[in-house]
Amino acid sequence: MTLLYLISQIEKKRQEMHQAASTFGFTHIKTIHCSQELDLLINNFLNLSQYQKTLAKTNHEKETTNESIINNDTLHSCVIHNGVLCQRL
Repeated sequence: MTLLYLISQIEKKRQEMHQAASTFGFTHIKTIHCSQELDLLINNFLNLSQYQKTLAKTNHEKETTNESIINNDTLHSCVIHNGVLCQRL
């Protein structure tokens, strides 16, 4: 499930809820049911969004850590040959 898909589903459910409220009233079971489904979609969107942000941050931290290890621990035994980092023999 992607964020764009969830956004489209949220918009559809929001329109459905407004239509139910206009037709049956705000306290009708159909309107309440649409509202609950909309809440679930919004929660899914927020959870997925937060997960993607956390994943991106974690990946960035791993890249930074790996760069630090190369730069600090093994650089003295490495050379760049034709644009490629190689270990000295």
